[in-house]
Amino acid sequence: MGVIDFAGSGNVHMTGGGAALMGAFMLGPRLGRFSEEGVVAYMRPASATSQVLGTFILWFGWYGFNPGSTGCMYGCMRLASRIAVNTTLAAAAGGLTSLFCETLLGHPGDISPILNGILAGEPCPQSCLRLVGITSACSVVEHYGAVIIGAIGGIIMLASSKLLKRIRIDDPLDSVSVHFSCGIW
Repeated sequence: MGVIDFAGSGNVHMTGGGAALMGAFMLGPRLGRFSEEGVVAYMRPASATSQVLGTFILWFGWYGFNPGSTGCMYGCMRLASRIAVNTTLAAAAGGLTSLFCETLLGHPGDISPILNGILAGEPCPQSCLRLVGITSACSVVEHYGAVIIGAIGGIIMLASSKLLKRIRIDDPLDSVSVHFSCGIW
């Protein structure tokens, strides 16, 4: 009656993101992440190359996850191709929106928000935000809708990441922002 969770945006990603939130809360922040005054210390990622590779492996896997959720081998190519295009559009819109928002906020040059934006928008964390937003509706939205869903997913991921830092929850991979927040979206 009006609710579609085609490939698990809510039941898969939101559940995993909720577990990540509880884990980050219970473990507490990494040493040196927050000063006594609550200022967030920048912690350099280990390898940008590994981040990009991980994001593209996840993005590639989403093409098996979303179109594969049709559950049929023959006669579904029209639907599967629509889902694949929506997955691509949402991921691209999420990554570009994250880059644009970070540039507006005066933080250009970091690749992590772009990668997280991609993962947040795709239909199906530091690297997977855009893809999560489109996962539930990838089979029923028009292509322009996938772009909008991905773009909003990117904004939600960035806002959620900033909120977690403000309340002093250290989520090194932005898994909560990508999976939980964008799973709700």
